[in-house]
Amino acid sequence: YAPKLHQRPPAERYARCRTIGQALAEALGALHEHNLIHRDVKPSNVLIDSRNRVVLADFGVVKDQEDGERTSIGQMIGTRAYAAPEQIRCERIDPRADLFGLGATLYYTLTLRRPFEGISRESDEPPPPPSRYDPNLPSELEAVVMRLLSLDPRRRYADAREVARALSLGEPSGMPLAGRQHLLEQVRDCLDRAQRGETLLVRPVGPPGTSRDWLADTLLHGARRRGIPIWRPGDGEVALRGFRYGVIGLLSPDADAPDGIPVVELETAALGIADVRRSLVATAPLTNNPAAAAEALHRMTGGLPALLIPLLSQYTEGSRFTLPEEMSEPAAVSDFFDDLDIDELDTLAALAAFGRPAEADLLESVTMIPADTALEAPMRKGIVQLIHGRWRFVAELFAHAAMARAPDPEGLEARAEAALESLEPIERTDLETILGHVSERSAAGALAEALGQARSAVERAVGRGDRAMECRARSALGQALLDVGLVDEAARSLADATALAKASGLEAERRLSHVLRARATLEGRPGRRSAAAAIDRLLPLVTGAGSRLPDRYDVLIFSTWARAAGVLGDRRAFERAQARAEERLADTPPQERLRATLALAQGAAALGQRAQALSRLAALEAGASAAGYALLSWEGGRLRAALEGGEPPPTSPLAYGLEPQALSALKRRAVFVSGRLQT
Repeated sequence: YAPKLHQRPPAERYARCRTIGQALAEALGALHEHNLIHRDVKPSNVLIDSRNRVVLADFGVVKDQEDGERTSIGQMIGTRAYAAPEQIRCERIDPRADLFGLGATLYYTLTLRRPFEGISRESDEPPPPPSRYDPNLPSELEAVVMRLLSLDPRRRYADAREVARALSLGEPSGMPLAGRQHLLEQVRDCLDRAQRGETLLVRPVGPPGTSRDWLADTLLHGARRRGIPIWRPGDGEVALRGFRYGVIGLLSPDADAPDGIPVVELETAALGIADVRRSLVATAPLTNNPAAAAEALHRMTGGLPALLIPLLSQYTEGSRFTLPEEMSEPAAVSDFFDDLDIDELDTLAALAAFGRPAEADLLESVTMIPADTALEAPMRKGIVQLIHGRWRFVAELFAHAAMARAPDPEGLEARAEAALESLEPIERTDLETILGHVSERSAAGALAEALGQARSAVERAVGRGDRAMECRARSALGQALLDVGLVDEAARSLADATALAKASGLEAERRLSHVLRARATLEGRPGRRSAAAAIDRLLPLVTGAGSRLPDRYDVLIFSTWARAAGVLGDRRAFERAQARAEERLADTPPQERLRATLALAQGAAALGQRAQALSRLAALEAGASAAGYALLSWEGGRLRAALEGGEPPPTSPLAYGLEPQALSALKRRAVFVSGRLQT
């Protein structure tokens, strides 16, 4: 449960941690009232049911407080990573030992780390505060956890009821926006470097409206909590160099940095549609059709937190979000339009009148104003973007605001309509062609070319406002990223593809994005836990396959299921999934057939079925060689090397033209083969 919680917005995680802590404290309070001590409070003994109810489990080592006997010398009851110091020392314990276990459990829930990792339990060293790993963590929640983890039981809370009250007093942690976890991790890394004695300057960068101020505040708040000196440009360069220990300096986007001091740029960005959906569900869980509502929100706001937060706040009532057909202009929108001149406003209004992305000459045919010059300031402000020669609004709210500022909107719309009638309709053929090439070029080993084409396809689809094509392009990009090994970026692209497919009713595209997300789960952190998560994602697709007509993605669904079952060690599920995949192999296009064959070989290898895995590899290698699929030949060679103990094939044929980050990811891929099996 905790790993899944870390995929949700941080504010939702903090709130959920409080409710989990309150429920556990109440359960422990009831136990303690009966003179019983649990003695093994830890994450694996906390169960969350389908209705999010919290259950404390495993009473196998419960102790009656009226039993005055000490634990036998040398016999520690409980789990060492979560046990109170007095338990580890085999001393007489009281209910405050359970409170320590509660604190350790909440610590893990907040950080995905055990509190004493790397610390000897025989020492008197306390755990690092959880804000070390999450600088955005509310101070009052951290204070509760750290008091529970006091090494001296007298400094903990007096009883569990007091803990429940303390957790209930926490302030709301703000709007639960998703998509910020990677920024929090970067802030943590900067604070760690400063705490180790390094002086560095941090510059939040990114488009307006993407939470640069929030990022700066998080950095400064984290530095103050750790006692790290803070420097600003107005303090002077002498002050920066006068510190003997590490310093955090905060630079504005356009401020000059002193020479010789490392500068770290932390880049904010608009939220993807999947992040908007997660934020919506966290804020308003009772919303009807959240996929469609999130797609509409994303169109209206462009994923800019500066616009998204006011809409979520204003139109959420009783845990249900409803976007009205007509709304007043949010105050945040006006800030973007401040200081624009009449030519800039006229050109923006013309772009709004077209109702779709437009080229500069099309805009000029209506306004008689040089469009590139007029849209320069709006682009700096984050109102518009130029994508493949077409101007587009970042958010529909900006288009509405621009039209509201037009002196003659009816006349402008009439001129725009006349200009559009003289144009050819926008063709999708070029995008279709690009997308058809991406998977083929990736399978052929031209990974850099495939990545470039996929990124271009996403940009073109976004530039044209074509949501269905954007969904397909993001899936193609996700697969290309997986082939290289950029798993986290692939997961984000595929999450957006899934959200778009759900909102647009594109069932086949939704199945493809889901099976690719299952593959990303398997390859991101190989092991049994990831295999179980992949199967959870695949099960709805598997159970629904019998109620619809087969399609080309079914073989990938069943072969990925077989691979995950193999990693999990579930022989029966592997054989069932393998049989379902084999039924479809003969009628599947060559590339999907070979990718499915690879997944079946990986599943067999993870189960220890060496002969079957080698037989699959022989078919894969023969087919890949005949089709010229260098990537799939390389994949087969990696698995064969792991099975036979030989040298894995070199990455050099696939690495041509890759950026450094992609090249590093491809080299890391050479290490992992499938689940528990490594070269």
